[in-house]
Amino acid sequence: MFRDRIFFLPKEGELGQDRFARSYTRNVWVLCDGASEGYDGGGWARDLCRCTMRFASIQRAVRRARIIRTRKIQSWEDLDWSSILAMARGSYSTLLRVRILPRTIEVEGVGDTVVFFLKGYEWVHVFPSAEIEFFQKDPCLLSDRLQDEIPPIVTAKIYWRKARITSLLLATDALAAYLVKIEKEERREIFTLLHRGTVSRIRKTLAEEMKNMRIKRDDLSFVWLELKMDTSLRRREGHEQ
Repeated sequence: MFRDRIFFLPKEGELGQDRFARSYTRNVWVLCDGASEGYDGGGWARDLCRCTMRFASIQRAVRRARIIRTRKIQSWEDLDWSSILAMARGSYSTLLRVRILPRTIEVEGVGDTVVFFLKGYEWVHVFPSAEIEFFQKDPCLLSDRLQDEIPPIVTAKIYWRKARITSLLLATDALAAYLVKIEKEERREIFTLLHRGTVSRIRKTLAEEMKNMRIKRDDLSFVWLELKMDTSLRRREGHEQ
């Protein structure tokens, strides 16, 4: 019923700070953008992704991920002062989770990682925002510190089959902001590239756009999720109508 495509283009190193998790049995996809300013944004994003995929409650997933992070610290005595101070400041990440049901798509998120709901190569809806000003503000982030409050979780429910949505694009903020800014025809071309282009061509195009300063220099990550309606469901819908 679903076919996905996962892409990461780190601004430096082999992994960058973005992480992804999925469960085909639960029909859940999670994308997290770890903050490079924190102690270990990539590691925190990884633990957050894994727990958010497992638990229905985001709050429970965050609490569990924080406990896992705490247990990984074997001994503070073995760390130098700079590491202790950096760890005390915490690690931070955005969170975006998509769960696909037979008639609806449930989306939950914290921060500026975005999902585009597409009909062909035009968006029907964008969560949490398609305003360029949204990407110019400091995003709300989840920390790995046990004492920190969990910020409000933004949610949405989209009736994807009724809206004839054919694909979802989960994108971290730099790529999402670029897609929001460019003109409609160019956006269609980029959507087509992300869906059907070769990995090498995608890398080359995005690297050039970053070099030309049309995309902010950052990790660029996306998940393209193609939706295919079950034929038995389609037949049943026809009878219901």
